[in-house]
Amino acid sequence: ENDRVIIYFAGHGKTLTLPNGMEIGYLIPVDGDINYPFSTGLAMDNVSTISMLSKSKHMLFLMDACYSGLMAEAPRGIDKDGKEQGYLSTVSNISARQIITAGWAKQEVVEIDKLQHSALTYNLLNALDNWEAGSSDKGYITASMLGEYLRTTVSNDTRGKQTPEVARFRYSKSGEFIFYRNP
Repeated sequence: ENDRVIIYFAGHGKTLTLPNGMEIGYLIPVDGDINYPFSTGLAMDNVSTISMLSKSKHMLFLMDACYSGLMAEAPRGIDKDGKEQGYLSTVSNISARQIITAGWAKQEVVEIDKLQHSALTYNLLNALDNWEAGSSDKGYITASMLGEYLRTTVSNDTRGKQTPEVARFRYSKSGEFIFYRNP
């Protein structure tokens, strides 16, 4: 019940447009077939449902796939700057289901050869390995801080072709997934 879970997916995404105009997104696993997403992929809408089945306190989904923004079209949480008294203790004790996607619902993932990763993965590694998403005096990075860092850096690196989305799943509470810096 007090566990914190990170789910990271890097792979293909596919959007099917139904006759009524509704769009359904799919994550395509390594053994899936992008031409048959309905039968070989995972519907993006199911990711939110799966997250609600977990009893863990905090879940953070990092989705590095084309069109993954379809999963993040829920209302965004308000990012606090951490200056409120008791902010960390409050948000770390409230459940949360948060998601950071590679881009908007209609954006494809941009691979940058010189980075040797997608723009999202490259900047995610810098954010956490080099502590670039947090300030050295705070000693922590919230999922909201990480998401805003990725929105800026990925958008800059791709010249606006890809802008990550930061959201909470519908029915999520207002807690925060928090990364703490080792002393």
